[in-house]
Amino acid sequence: MEPIYLASCQKDGGICTCSLTSSGELCQQSFFPADSPMYLARDGESLWALLLAPDGKKGCSGLMRYHIRPDGSLCDPVDCGSTGGVEACHLLAEDGQVWCVNYDSGSVLRFPDKLVQHTGHSSHPRQQSAHPHFVGHLPGTDLLCVCDLGEDAVIVYDRQLNPVSRVQFPAENGPRHLAFSADGKTVYCLCELASQVVVLSHHGEGKLTIESAFSTLPQDFCGENIAAAVRLSKDEKFLYASNRGHDSIAAFRVDGASLTRVGIVSCEGEVPRDFNLYGEFLLCANEASDSVTSFRIGPDGLPVFTGHRLQMACPRAVL
Repeated sequence: MEPIYLASCQKDGGICTCSLTSSGELCQQSFFPADSPMYLARDGESLWALLLAPDGKKGCSGLMRYHIRPDGSLCDPVDCGSTGGVEACHLLAEDGQVWCVNYDSGSVLRFPDKLVQHTGHSSHPRQQSAHPHFVGHLPGTDLLCVCDLGEDAVIVYDRQLNPVSRVQFPAENGPRHLAFSADGKTVYCLCELASQVVVLSHHGEGKLTIESAFSTLPQDFCGENIAAAVRLSKDEKFLYASNRGHDSIAAFRVDGASLTRVGIVSCEGEVPRDFNLYGEFLLCANEASDSVTSFRIGPDGLPVFTGHRLQMACPRAVL
């Protein structure tokens, strides 16, 4: 199994390299110091990291590149400069190219110097300006999809960040994170403010349409919740989404544009900002409880806590 990378987002944090045992235990192999890494992406033998607000960048986030040794450890860090905006929170690294989104300042960067500014807004108090939160490759195309939580929209771009199309969501949905079917015909959008997974169909040429929506919360839940991350299993039979507030993982069985919720389980921590899937295991980064918890996925798709947790400060990304 490839090494697993965890980002500890604090001033004296860094990137932890781990292995995963057959029982689901995370074992730390190495640690590379870094100033508040927010998100990670791998492209071949390079690991890219967004840094929240490194010194000398006038408040802007930064972009770092590391070389991955054969044993999975990191070396030869390169400071690639500013992301051109504030609070960069997600990036895509693919075939030597890198794109990232700046949440607070509402922009999208094609590294090193193509910056596109979003200017829209919506009606929720957190939507007074644009807030791009995700950039990903739409499979089977040369197109990129960007979630803008502030504009209640998903915008499709070509790889040079020329706009191609746009799908508008209902007000106060807050599109945050996407998962894609391998053929690129179905897109699953997790909406942070509405705590819903919205299923979209791709009809070619980047044209997306909304098909259906499914809650990530129990029907009787009445507290505050903001959804965080969504992942599709490799066999595309199950979909998972994390809830911050309810502090849980919602599991769905997939049937094209329809989802059936099979259960909601505790994340065994607080504020599950990110999680990822590794074969039969799900690893969840609980930002507020300083832990990464391990789950084994059963044949019904429901994650079951293994009892294993790795303590680390402020984990925000699992790669």
